[in-house]
Amino acid sequence: MNKKATNRTQEQLKSIFEYYRNGRLNDVEKLARSITQETPSNAYAWKALWAILKKTGKTKESLTAIQKAVQISPSDAKACYSLGFTLLELGELIKAEETFRKAIVLKPNYAEAYHYFGVTIEKQGKLEEAETSYRKALALNPNYSKAYLNLGETLKKLGRLDEAAASYRKALALKPDSAEFHHILGITLKRLGRLDEAEACFRRAITLKPNITKFHDSLATTLKRMGRLEEAEASYRKAIALDPTYAQAHSNLGLILQELGRLDESVACYKQTIALNPDNAEAHAILVSMKKFCAKDEQYSKMLELYLDNNISDEQRCHINFGLAKANEDLKDFEQAFFHYKEGNALRKKLLNYDINQDAELFRQIKFAYQHIEQNSLKSEKLLEDVTPIFIVGMPRSGTTLVEQIISSHSLVAGAGELSYAAQFGSSIAKGVSKVDREV
Repeated sequence: MNKKATNRTQEQLKSIFEYYRNGRLNDVEKLARSITQETPSNAYAWKALWAILKKTGKTKESLTAIQKAVQISPSDAKACYSLGFTLLELGELIKAEETFRKAIVLKPNYAEAYHYFGVTIEKQGKLEEAETSYRKALALNPNYSKAYLNLGETLKKLGRLDEAAASYRKALALKPDSAEFHHILGITLKRLGRLDEAEACFRRAITLKPNITKFHDSLATTLKRMGRLEEAEASYRKAIALDPTYAQAHSNLGLILQELGRLDESVACYKQTIALNPDNAEAHAILVSMKKFCAKDEQYSKMLELYLDNNISDEQRCHINFGLAKANEDLKDFEQAFFHYKEGNALRKKLLNYDINQDAELFRQIKFAYQHIEQNSLKSEKLLEDVTPIFIVGMPRSGTTLVEQIISSHSLVAGAGELSYAAQFGSSIAKGVSKVDREV
């Protein structure tokens, strides 16, 4: 290339920056394409074309551009990284993994490459290796909030929820105004049973972004678990107001209204859920439990259609079996009802994946730890004598919430909902994992 042509190309590249800065994206693309045609060996022009194609959503076209750049400059770590990122977006995980590895070899302190290498292998189920890669990215860049977030997701998948929550908190420390980060942390805290903290996270997310449906839904689910049903109802209604087509919120509201004894409203919610999502097997099963079948109506036909669909999940098939069993029992077809009860119970057992040995070990630990707990128990005179706790225990869906409402209607009784403190603070003590003394 002669000096005059070189100067022209440099001027064109300067124009690309100017166009991009002024939002003239069509001009950027035209000029970048022009440069690559005039000087096809110009790797920078190919990278510029890749960037604008990605910016305008032409990801597949951008792949060819960045591949050209890497072919021209194979030792360019940034170009390799960009190629890996594009392959990742296109779902080419194996190729993306190989490309990110090459970028890291070319630039060993490349935090972003380590991070997206972690994302790529996490999508392939290589969770331990992904954790290592995220931690390497954070060692190189301790202020990398997205890496903390994805590390938390990996730890959550590994079942290490406390560590996941800690990682999310570090992400939040870097981006305290991220509503999404608050919501993600809240979801993990809810799974840990730390409901008060989860509620605070969801409320903060809503304060930051009040019009996100899932934030209100998550808050409502948490309030329900805490026994605060009226507040949960209000939050579900807010979610529905924001998105009337959100079928799951209608279903969740139906459950709240059912527990509050407002059955007609509850039935209406489940009917709306099914109208929005006719394949919602759980909503069908719950609605069936609240009605009496006198004939094989439209709902029965839809449930039968779902049952005959080989593509539904085991969980959906389980719900549909129980729905059809109840319907056939109403219709006095006891043989068919028994058939569906039997199949539904078999699927339920499979889904629970219950192992009696786990419970046997749990009770062994509790029996062993009890002697130490008894030795260090507090004397009654040290406890509050003017407050008498009332514990309501029972299996799920057995009426414990209703019993609490009845008792707490008395002026001298206050309902506390489902408290997570016993499991949160007492589980490790009961199993002998934590040291037992009077300071605990």
